[in-house]
Amino acid sequence: MLTSAILKMVCQQIGSVIGRQITMLPKLKNDLEYMMIDLQSVDAVLVDAESMSITDIPVRLWLKALKDAMYDISALMDEFDSDNQPATPEVCASISVNLHY
Repeated sequence: MLTSAILKMVCQQIGSVIGRQITMLPKLKNDLEYMMIDLQSVDAVLVDAESMSITDIPVRLWLKALKDAMYDISALMDEFDSDNQPATPEVCASISVNLHY
């Protein structure tokens, strides 16, 4: 359940950033929207994965990696949002690279 809660928090952060960044570059906005869709898809399997993690070590490790990734994404969204400036090409490139891995 903890991973699901973190995932929902990150989705809210992404939605908030999208809503406030009117002037962001179109590619960045699209990347953030795709990230949000991907995270919502992951949320759909978390309930089963969390119950399986009790006895299935690979699932437990996957959930830990996912939770770590959610914290990284959350920190990235906080950093991006705290700048409160239009996105620069460097920020867009950094987010785009992180989204594809």
